[in-house]
Amino acid sequence: MMASPSQPLSRPGPPTLDCHAGTVHSYVRLLAPEREAAEEVTQVLPFTAPSQGSAGSRSCRKGEEFQRKPVCLPTRAQLSCLLASYKSFYFSIPNFRSWEACSTKTKTESEATHEFTAQNRMAPVIVLEPVAGCLWDQPVQVAVRGLAPEQPVTLRASLRDEKGALFRAHARYRADAHGEVDLTRAPALGGSFAGLEPMGLLWAMEPDRPFWRLIKRDVQTPFVVELEVLDGHEPDGGRLLARAVHERHFMASGVRRVPVREGRVRATLFLPPGNGPFPGIIDLFGLGGGLLEYRASLLAGKGFAVLALAYYNYDDLPKRMDIFHLEYFEEAVNYLLSHPQVKGPGIGLLGISKGGELGLAMTSFLKGIKAAVFINGSMVAVGNTISYKDETIPPVSILRGQAKVTKGGLLDVVERLQSPLVETKSIIPVERSDTTFLFLVGQDDHNWKSEFYANEISKRLQAHGKEKPQVILYPEAGHYIEPPYFPLYKAGMHIVVGTNVIYGGEPKPHAMAQVDAWQQLQTFFHKHLGAEERTIPAKLMMPTVSLEPTGRSCWDEPLSIAVRGLAPEQSVTLRTALRDETGKLFRAHARYRADPKGELDLARAPALGGSFAGLEPMGLLWAMEPDRPFWRLIKRDVQTPFVVELEVLDGHESEGGRLLARAVHERHFMAPGVRRVPVREGRVRATLFLPPGNGPFPGIIDLFGVGGGLREYRASLLAGKGFAVMALAFYNYDDLPKVMDIFHLEYFEEAVNYLLSHPQVKGSGIGLLGVSKGGELGLAMASFLKGIKAAVFINGSVVAVGNTISYKDETIPSVTLLLDRVKRTKDGLVDIVEALQSPLVETKSVIPVERSDTTFLFLVGQDDHNWKSEFYANEISKRLQAHGKEKPQVILYPEAGHYIEPPYFPLYKAGMHIVVGTNVIYGGEPKPHAMAQIRSMAQLLGPLPFGPGGWSIWAPERTNATLSLEPAGRSCWDEPLSIAVRGLAPEQPVTLRTALRDEKGALFRAHARYRADPHGELDLARAPALGGSFAGLEPMGLLWAMEPDRPLWRLIKRDVQTPFVVELEVLDGHEPDCGRLLARAVHERHFMAPGVRRVPVREGRVRATLFLPP
Repeated sequence: MMASPSQPLSRPGPPTLDCHAGTVHSYVRLLAPEREAAEEVTQVLPFTAPSQGSAGSRSCRKGEEFQRKPVCLPTRAQLSCLLASYKSFYFSIPNFRSWEACSTKTKTESEATHEFTAQNRMAPVIVLEPVAGCLWDQPVQVAVRGLAPEQPVTLRASLRDEKGALFRAHARYRADAHGEVDLTRAPALGGSFAGLEPMGLLWAMEPDRPFWRLIKRDVQTPFVVELEVLDGHEPDGGRLLARAVHERHFMASGVRRVPVREGRVRATLFLPPGNGPFPGIIDLFGLGGGLLEYRASLLAGKGFAVLALAYYNYDDLPKRMDIFHLEYFEEAVNYLLSHPQVKGPGIGLLGISKGGELGLAMTSFLKGIKAAVFINGSMVAVGNTISYKDETIPPVSILRGQAKVTKGGLLDVVERLQSPLVETKSIIPVERSDTTFLFLVGQDDHNWKSEFYANEISKRLQAHGKEKPQVILYPEAGHYIEPPYFPLYKAGMHIVVGTNVIYGGEPKPHAMAQVDAWQQLQTFFHKHLGAEERTIPAKLMMPTVSLEPTGRSCWDEPLSIAVRGLAPEQSVTLRTALRDETGKLFRAHARYRADPKGELDLARAPALGGSFAGLEPMGLLWAMEPDRPFWRLIKRDVQTPFVVELEVLDGHESEGGRLLARAVHERHFMAPGVRRVPVREGRVRATLFLPPGNGPFPGIIDLFGVGGGLREYRASLLAGKGFAVMALAFYNYDDLPKVMDIFHLEYFEEAVNYLLSHPQVKGSGIGLLGVSKGGELGLAMASFLKGIKAAVFINGSVVAVGNTISYKDETIPSVTLLLDRVKRTKDGLVDIVEALQSPLVETKSVIPVERSDTTFLFLVGQDDHNWKSEFYANEISKRLQAHGKEKPQVILYPEAGHYIEPPYFPLYKAGMHIVVGTNVIYGGEPKPHAMAQIRSMAQLLGPLPFGPGGWSIWAPERTNATLSLEPAGRSCWDEPLSIAVRGLAPEQPVTLRTALRDEKGALFRAHARYRADPHGELDLARAPALGGSFAGLEPMGLLWAMEPDRPLWRLIKRDVQTPFVVELEVLDGHEPDCGRLLARAVHERHFMAPGVRRVPVREGRVRATLFLPP
């Protein structure tokens, strides 16, 4: 029975089908991975329904009218399960065609329905976004769904121009484990191009006619692009799997095309939608004349009134020109300036090739041209005289002997023109101009020396006191830099030379140049022609910053940052800033490039430089640096947030780029519902933070380091994880002593007893957390005091340092300070790491940790320069074991420094040491230190010592790491398996390990290292393996990469009636054998699908087994 659109399916069923004559549509509602918004997608399957009344129409159920009603599938994964359930039947049919489902041969209703569904639910489909069509310069997202897992396919694109010439491109791909190919994520494996090139099927097109240029002659009709998916990696011989048609338009909705015949002017004016006036631009193409409108029509969609101007070989204009009279062009300028839809006081000019040369002459002699962009233009008159009133510029001489013939028989004319430094009379007098210029130059232009000309123009302008023009060079780009996604025209007919010449360029760099140049010229014209008064709400110019969570989050919570509405592949800089309570400014920046859709997601896009580089979604926080040297970011008032300002700037300059978007985000230190309770009990001065809800809760005392005072921010954050945390002051706070010569543990004992007796704290023991001096004093507390069940110390000491520690009648004297071992760095900083006497020498200063029954976790920065934390942790471990105590857990963080804070605090690498009285090195490198902070928070909240899975008293409500497998429990061996891990720490490194035993007892194993995303999740369909048995994006690698423990042993299934049992394990860290086990799952991989029957055969001499489908 079919489900209604409002009812989710209890199990996968066939989609609703409309079996009227014509096309058969399948309406499937797919939910987005975030499960927050549903998008209804109409897929047109590649088959034709039979006419009404045909026998084939009996594939519809009796008495049931098929209607266009969407079926709601809760997840894409369930849709995959639906496809998988039909797989065995699908592959059993030779020469599969959708038509067979509705063949004229009469079948029973159940047979027809089953066969129809089984076949066509497996038909691959091409999904395009935008769906039906878009503008030519707009990127299109191409995906293929419904393929077999890891199926090799070829995608082929083709279009015909108005002359009938065919342009084609192809690329080879491999589907992912879900049978999908998404060109924004899947690299091409070869063909017309290779690598991750989402728009490669357009820009890599080549014509079937040699030396043919793709030109749009009628902008009122689109180019129709046909996309095909072929089975296998042969671009011409593969079986057709799917086809789609996409229209690429040249006029945006609402753009108006106005033919112009005013006086001598022959042109077409394109006006944007909406009410003007608009900034005006004259658009000039190059040699060959005629009227080309496609660039002007596209620019009109960006908010400009653009006049595509013909100047010969069009309508009643001369067919050829010996002299170009600038009076004609002056008439066109005046026409545009006087148009009621064009705003003044000046217009823009855009020219390419010959159009750049003539445009340069216009700016030199004519008035009213405010800004000009020239693409590979000349600084001299070439082939024709240029005249204005009583002045003429003769053409530069042609050096016919300088032309070269390439091995391919083409002519290279780049050296044919005499240098303007020799024939100065042919130079266009650009120094007369007051126009602002932008020159876009292909460095592989073989038509003429565009780069040399642009540089000479720049010198000439500056020599006459004019503004230096902007010159942008594009390496390996050729002469004809067109709007985005036009194929490269590398060589072809030159109508003056009369033969095929080289125009230069390489396909991919040239394509990238076209995308960037298109954005550059728009930005330039908007800036200089008054874009701020534009009435067209162009999405391109309205980027937005998207933050998740929106508005506010806790400081230790990862933040998803994305920017939308950029130009395709636009260069931008993201910049963050915050001020602490003292007014000190902390800042970071990073350079990025938008994707082909004009989007930027920091979870997927690597930073190209700045304060950091690479894929670092939270780098804009942890890489912050203060404007005041040696300043540490500390949160003093946890009841107020840090306010982070995030800005998006155009280009890659962190200070000078134009501001595109801004957002403000509050980073809080108290989760909703956390309660802050000041404590003044006896001598105890502290603040207790209680989680939301009803207690009792596990209790922890939190101790900071040297300097004293009361630091609450770590305690307040931990309370949000389900702990009752007391931030304890021990000097230099309130009425406590300002300095301490002796630390009396009786004070700390009073604090322990207070917390143990609190009605909101559960259990017979509490936890202890200390950093630096707090770690040293915490170790002494654990050694002398009762009631401390678990302790985490971050870069603590094993000896008393700088102060005596006392408890009752026992004292531990301070270790000796060896001043002669203090070193000074080249930067003038003091390195004190060797300044303390070894505890192996001064044993009387060692804290007697062997007395403790506490369970310990030591978190150690291996680049700690405050003291030898790693050495101390190892000595404590030896001392405990030597006295028969449990070996403590010691976790080392390479290149992490002394102050390991909660996640995303900036590194405090060097600063004032109040005991030493000068700036010292604390150590660490930004990125490793940031990773250590994320990992250390995960460790202290994990199964040991505070988290669930340890002792019963530590039971804050936290989610353990869990393995999610889909299908759950069991699947067929040849079916792809979706593997995901949830509940990890943000960016936690883990190892996934698989194992199975065959019937002979041989063990097969594989492992791979991964890193969780900022949300603590890991999906093998999206996350590449970082090494192990394999590397890269391999969702099924943990199976196919298995190796046996017996040499030269083959995995064979002997009894297909029993499954292979695969065990999957998630281990903490990147060691496949010694990491702490975080999660485990068992999955059965079967060899007989449900309902398959196994029939032993002994017929005559035949010995076999027959398998029958259900």
